[in-house]
Amino acid sequence: MENESHSSSINIAKEQGISDKIEVMKSNAEKLCFTRFIINFPIGSKISFGRMTINSKIYRLPGEADNLEKIIDREIKDNKDSARIFNKGREMDKISGTPFSSSDPRFLHLLGIVGTYNYSIHTFVKLDQDIYILETPGLDKDFVKKALESDTQIAKSLTSQKQFDIPNVPGICIDHAFSSIEPTFENIEFGIRLKDFPDVHFSVQTIKNGDGVIPVNLAHEKSESMKQGMTSGLETWLSRLKTLREGKRVVSDWHGEEMLLRVPGGFGKPSIHKFIFRASGLPHDPLHPFVELTMDSGVEGNQTASREPSLSDEEAVALWDWLLNSIHVRPNAVAHRSEIPQPNE
Repeated sequence: MENESHSSSINIAKEQGISDKIEVMKSNAEKLCFTRFIINFPIGSKISFGRMTINSKIYRLPGEADNLEKIIDREIKDNKDSARIFNKGREMDKISGTPFSSSDPRFLHLLGIVGTYNYSIHTFVKLDQDIYILETPGLDKDFVKKALESDTQIAKSLTSQKQFDIPNVPGICIDHAFSSIEPTFENIEFGIRLKDFPDVHFSVQTIKNGDGVIPVNLAHEKSESMKQGMTSGLETWLSRLKTLREGKRVVSDWHGEEMLLRVPGGFGKPSIHKFIFRASGLPHDPLHPFVELTMDSGVEGNQTASREPSLSDEEAVALWDWLLNSIHVRPNAVAHRSEIPQPNE
């Protein structure tokens, strides 16, 4: 009986310890707007946006507004060698490598040459102290004008936004900016590094679906990976793979699947957590995109499985659940179809 009581006390203390850590995070949380959604995360965490696409690829150069001319000059210099393979005298070639304004003086376009017969467009937008660059590569000459019009519409839709502001109008939150355009294609990625657990990396990717959706079957993927591992002589290592939880899950209104794994150590690597949630979404539905959420422990720099995790299994699951359960649709995130500003098609 004494051993049972001692064991019970340890378990209670353990649960309280986990609860305390999560409660501290909840009470010191910020809200982040991403695309049309909101997620909570602990204060002091580092937010890093990766690939962003709003019809065109878009990326931010923080604090570079005063260096716009130098940045454009560098782009022109990088394009000079490619420009030589074009025949001189063609109308498009004459403006290649020469910055030109659109109908709005706040933006500059730069037409470049890609390969032998295609063009690229870089549209430069100043927002406060930052520069945003819209990039559309590999365009046939016949599509350049249409792409310029689309990029101009997207550029006009951009407004600067403080990182933790939550807009109350239709549109898309990206890296320190907000777009009122409802794009045909959209792909946004970002990651969160937690201040209190610097080895834990939580990442998000959302892709607006077109006519089709990507099917999700994590159990099948796991089974196939296990089979490949068995044929590669990894039976002993795979036997120590621990599944903490798996199956169907609903996050916000996204019906998907999750798999929470404790990957065994070995081959000079520590045992780490690898969690994933994936949802197919619905066709052409901005509130039901394809979604992939992942969480890795043991990250150092950008390398996974590089250090011992700072979280126990129970703490990792509790943190994962808190992050996912906080995701919800931003108020007024989507207008009625007739009210949505559309880029030129």
